[in-house]
Amino acid sequence: GVKRWNVRPPDELAGVSPAVIRFLLPMTLFGKITDLGYILPPLVDQVVTVKMTKAQKKQYEAANDELLDKAMKRLKQDKDPGLLTTWFTTLRYRPMSAFRPEEVMYQGESIMTLPPVVTAESPWLPKEMKLAEIVSANMARGRKTLVFVEQTGTRDIRDRLVQALNALVPEASVQTLSSGDMKPAKRELWIARHAPGMDVLLVNAGLVKTGLDLVMFNAIVFYETNTSLYTVWQSARRVWRLGQKHEVEVSFLAYEETVEAQLLDYMGENMKHSLFLYGDNAACALVDSG
Repeated sequence: GVKRWNVRPPDELAGVSPAVIRFLLPMTLFGKITDLGYILPPLVDQVVTVKMTKAQKKQYEAANDELLDKAMKRLKQDKDPGLLTTWFTTLRYRPMSAFRPEEVMYQGESIMTLPPVVTAESPWLPKEMKLAEIVSANMARGRKTLVFVEQTGTRDIRDRLVQALNALVPEASVQTLSSGDMKPAKRELWIARHAPGMDVLLVNAGLVKTGLDLVMFNAIVFYETNTSLYTVWQSARRVWRLGQKHEVEVSFLAYEETVEAQLLDYMGENMKHSLFLYGDNAACALVDSG
């Protein structure tokens, strides 16, 4: 009557208490590539804010009010905070996916319906047009653009971005890379082989944050912001590293007055504290120098 379940027992992961930091800092040396005598090209970053269309903003505000109201009522009545996650996810991603209809669901229940905000006369979203503008400017200077997109799973918007770039910058060669395309060990070789013929690569930042050498690109656009400072930092450093011969430009795109813009402020605060810990100058586009 005894059944064996194929479940791994819990493992104790390596960790350390924050309390030991005061003992470690006096005997810790933070080294950088530049400390070894290597000189990297300049790294320039900027936050580019974009205004939503009237229809886009109206839908965003309506979704914010309705979802937050329902989430708070459910939290008070049922002690269920889950709908708050749905509210946050919708506000974070909807402005970039507003080209299609969307049913906001929670535990199999339809919460609200969001129709597309684009029209035949205005088929492209403001961010899509700004991305095309950046790509076109980079191509005119002979620069390849690495575009980081968060919605690459069930909410994938990369096909839409390919369509937008093909329409707005028809001379651009646009490629995408997915986790299921190939094994991690083959990704760098694939990129190295195809990079000479491409102008833009659309990929999730988490897919290239470690282990890859992407110095063939010298312009990065975070079309959507990852909430992990580590992922943002490491994915950008795939380009700005030894072997890079050109100035690297990093652009963070965000719609004005949205959760996304607030996330960038939050990321800037985290980055400031991290850079202070490492003893670096905390001046960059995400950090308020004031």
